[in-house]
Amino acid sequence: MTEAPDPGAAPRPRADVPLGSVEALREAERAAAAARPKKRKRSIGPYVTVVVLILVVIGSSLAVSGIFNQGSPAVEAPTPAAFRAEVAGYCGLALDGAPTTVGQGRAERARGYLEVIETMRGRLQSLVAPSVPDIALERFSAGLTTAANYTSDVAQAPPARGSEEEARYVSELTFAAGQVQAGAVGYKLGRACVAIGDLVARSARNAAAP
Repeated sequence: MTEAPDPGAAPRPRADVPLGSVEALREAERAAAAARPKKRKRSIGPYVTVVVLILVVIGSSLAVSGIFNQGSPAVEAPTPAAFRAEVAGYCGLALDGAPTTVGQGRAERARGYLEVIETMRGRLQSLVAPSVPDIALERFSAGLTTAANYTSDVAQAPPARGSEEEARYVSELTFAAGQVQAGAVGYKLGRACVAIGDLVARSARNAAAP
């Protein structure tokens, strides 16, 4: 008579499976599991550091910008009366520093005239003009620029007698002299600035070959 199996007893291995194969299979599975790469948790530390550095740089830039903006207030435009007085003073200084042109050739005289014209033009451009534009002041400035350009050409190479260059230089310089004088009178810049126009007129005569 066959005995009934005991339910609490451990299951017997199959007759067709070797006893060592089960343990070998389990050992292989454990080895395979150990060989698998473990998932690494991403660290947010480097990203936090980068964000903090960016915020520090932005904050520093804004702070420096604020310091410079506070230290350099906008320059206020002067009144027309104050501007006229300043320009008139510069005209006088430019004429006082004029080199002598007596007994010199055309190129040397042109360089002397150019020194006065360029000095006055540079000082005028360095000033802050009144907020209200004025055509007379613009005419005075434009005349100085034209006079500087053509007097410089004569200083480098005086034009030949009867040439087209001679006619153009004399015409442009004469026109520039009229602009400077009319601008000085119209804007009430005083005698010294009118005298700058007279000097430009002499430069025009100097452009003509004797």
